[in-house]
Amino acid sequence: MQKQIICVSLMLWLSTLPCLAQQFPTDGIYLKHYDRKECLARVEAQIEKMKKAMLTMPSGQHDQFLNSHSRDRYRTGLPITPNQRQRVYAPKPPSQPNSAENTLRMMARFDAMRRSCR
Repeated sequence: MQKQIICVSLMLWLSTLPCLAQQFPTDGIYLKHYDRKECLARVEAQIEKMKKAMLTMPSGQHDQFLNSHSRDRYRTGLPITPNQRQRVYAPKPPSQPNSAENTLRMMARFDAMRRSCR
């Protein structure tokens, strides 16, 4: 009697396993779409951090402005700080490329990051 109960319970248990493991064709599409959206969300958060960091960096145009501002203050006889005096006698060359070039480079990099999620 006990063997029959075990056999019946095993048959019932094994017959329910395929139902639990059944996967519909749309499930794969949903999982793929969900993974892509999750990846894009992570990449967009990364891009926002990178944009903030890059926007706070001084650009080459800013260095040129500081150089010309220091020269103008020196020529007009206004008081200047030691840092401005240093810029008058030895102008600091632009450390970063032009902001337009930098923006194009950033956009290309961000597009590559977004494409990596596909």
